[in-house]
Amino acid sequence: MRYAPIGRRFGAWLIDLVVLWVVFKLLTIVGLPLLEQALTDNSATTAGDDGSMAFKLSYEFDLVAGAPAIALIWLYSALLESSRFQGTVGKIVLSLRVTHVDGSRLTFLRATGRIFAKLLSGFIFMLGYIVALFTERKQALHDLMARTVVVA
Repeated sequence: MRYAPIGRRFGAWLIDLVVLWVVFKLLTIVGLPLLEQALTDNSATTAGDDGSMAFKLSYEFDLVAGAPAIALIWLYSALLESSRFQGTVGKIVLSLRVTHVDGSRLTFLRATGRIFAKLLSGFIFMLGYIVALFTERKQALHDLMARTVVVA
């Protein structure tokens, strides 16, 4: 196996960041007016109230920082990494694949564990990611925990 260089993994992450940003923006642009309309139809407030802007800002923050964001990132990553593509859009574009250390495709459960283990990788000054610079197979902490490798 040829293990993925750190620079390509970072590039894939940047591409995924753009993809997820576009999805969040679309959800905000499409979902916010629909949700606001549904709420104003059932209340005495009107679209021009001062509370309307506060609602928009609150909803946008909740969408990007709350449970919907976590769910979207989890499903995006785990479903794609456990699929026949074996990688997110960024990894596919840069010809990278995530596999089990034995070379087999990830299960959805293992891909899920890998995604949530990334929280630990980034927890203290990104030290879990820096580990990849010093491991033979270029594995970050979350890869070591999930027994995965990223190959080119």
